[in-house]
Amino acid sequence: MSEPMRAVEQTIDHSANGYQLHHVTPEDGFSPAQQTWLKNGLIKAFPDLKMVEYFAAKTNWFNEYDHLIYCVEDSSGDIVGLLAARWLELAATDNSPAVRFVQATTQFIVPRWQGTSMLRNIWGRFLSLAPCSNRGFPELFVLKTCNPLAFRPMHTFARIPGIEVYPQIDGSPQAHAMAVMAKRIADRVCPDQKFDVDTGVISDISTPPDFYPQLPEGKPGSLISYYFHSHLTCADRLLCITHLKTERARSIVLNAFAVKAA
Repeated sequence: MSEPMRAVEQTIDHSANGYQLHHVTPEDGFSPAQQTWLKNGLIKAFPDLKMVEYFAAKTNWFNEYDHLIYCVEDSSGDIVGLLAARWLELAATDNSPAVRFVQATTQFIVPRWQGTSMLRNIWGRFLSLAPCSNRGFPELFVLKTCNPLAFRPMHTFARIPGIEVYPQIDGSPQAHAMAVMAKRIADRVCPDQKFDVDTGVISDISTPPDFYPQLPEGKPGSLISYYFHSHLTCADRLLCITHLKTERARSIVLNAFAVKAA
């Protein structure tokens, strides 16, 4: 992923929704001028977050994703939503097989578009690409977040047979298999960081440490918001994992994101 980035690979027109959705791969990627445009756009979009410091600390950010999907608002030309995702693999051990998974490394929706179909459309676009790759359709999805709203869709899917989500936030013990998987994934995505497998909390991992001025609120009074605000500080992140264990579960998720099964 170290090759120089060039022009945007593909654009999907969602102008009926008020924005256009773009997809970029490392092979097609961004020119230096486009990288500057994206960074400045996110700095403008999130004035309350330490976006300048974020990109200053993540000098290799544009080389660390396999898919970048972002939304440009029709009326303003501003970038208003973004998902960066990458494929990673856990090496086989004596007790566990090799495992490939998708990690959403960056996910932003500007406040005025939160609660709309934007996040669904972004993920729908990503899921529509998965069957076309030589990696196949992912069974494991991983996210590190301190935003209750980011975990909410995963928590909803946990009600579906054949889908298992980590962490459980109802006070019950974590399922053993998912806890073991979470420990392996934590060692892969955040080595040398303190990880509490019982809660899913990765401590002091925010870049920069004060990226968020305060924890995002989430939905008032919800169990998810209560869990986040009970266990995390602004410097922490929750390791969230969704495991699609059956073909039926996969079909349900694809249908939820309006993606036609391959």
